[in-house]
Amino acid sequence: MDAIFNNEYLQFIRQHNGAEIRNGYYDISEQKSSYVRYFIEIEDIANHISLMADNETSKYFFPFALGSGGTYFLMKKKGDACIYYYDSDYMGQMRYRRLPKVSMLS
Repeated sequence: MDAIFNNEYLQFIRQHNGAEIRNGYYDISEQKSSYVRYFIEIEDIANHISLMADNETSKYFFPFALGSGGTYFLMKKKGDACIYYYDSDYMGQMRYRRLPKVSMLS
């Protein structure tokens, strides 16, 4: 996976690789909320990319956490370190949206 990670993220993923999340509810918008079920194990990210079956999205993003109802939380492979919400029920760029900066473990 052609991605560049900063040291803070590498340290985080070493501590939480595959961890389930308690109280991981997150407001996506005023009308929609989701929750983080668990962080995807590093070894399983490629499998989840293939399950997404979305070449356009997987070209720029990778899933790092599984949400409710088959949704994903994504990060860009290069560039900003923001979190994006991905829902395959939507088409095109509406499938993912940038989320406000927040601690997902609080």
